[in-house]
Amino acid sequence: MDDAVTGFLQAAIAASFLAKLAVDGVKMAADLPKWAPVLLAFVAAMIFEFLLLLAQEIAFNQKTYATGAIVGFIAWGLAIGSTSLQTKADKVNERVEAAKSLSPEATNADVDAKVKETEKKA
Repeated sequence: MDDAVTGFLQAAIAASFLAKLAVDGVKMAADLPKWAPVLLAFVAAMIFEFLLLLAQEIAFNQKTYATGAIVGFIAWGLAIGSTSLQTKADKVNERVEAAKSLSPEATNADVDAKVKETEKKA
C-alpha cells in the first residue's frame, strides 16, 4: 500500500479513536440529547485530526487543510459507526441477560417486558 494512503488511514483511525473517547467521556458525565453525540463526534474528530497534523509538524497549506478535512470526515464516520455498534451490542446484551433470568418457555414478549422492567429500574 502507498505510504500516503497508509498515513491517511492511520490518521483517520487515530482521530476516530480519540473522538470516540471524548464522546464516551462526555456521555458518562452528562445526559445528552440524541443528536449531541453525533455533533460532538464531528467536532472532536476534526479537532483531533488537525492536532495530529500539528504533532507531525506538517506544513499547513491548501492540500493539508483538504486532507485534514477529508480524514476528519472519515474519522467522524468511524467514531459514529463504532458507537452504533456498541449501542447495538449493549441492547443485545440486555436482551440476553433478560432472557437468562426467565424460564425456557418464555416468549419474545416476555423478554421485551423484562427488558422494559429493567430499564425502568435504572
